[in-house]
Amino acid sequence: MYTFDDNQAAWATRAASEAAEDRALASGKPVFLYLWPQYHDGTPKQFQYVDTAYWKFQLNTAYRDADGIVLWGSSHFPWDEASGWWAATLDFIRQVGSAKPPV
Repeated sequence: MYTFDDNQAAWATRAASEAAEDRALASGKPVFLYLWPQYHDGTPKQFQYVDTAYWKFQLNTAYRDADGIVLWGSSHFPWDEASGWWAATLDFIRQVGSAKPPV
């Protein structure tokens, strides 16, 4: 699920569509959405990190629509543990990890 711009509604629509299409093709297998915390190359914000609020939105949307999330990124960019997206990811993991499974 690439990020092309700041249109959260369009991103959420694409995520739901992709997950639904994958489920139809997956024959009961789990669906994972791959997330990259940077804007796609060839866009006005290429390779900039997605801001914290938008990243939280993407994590929550992917969590809602898929069975799992895979984080990935290019080795061309230095790892920055102080970046907003990483702190948001750790908060998301703590939140999801402490949630009680549905009964």
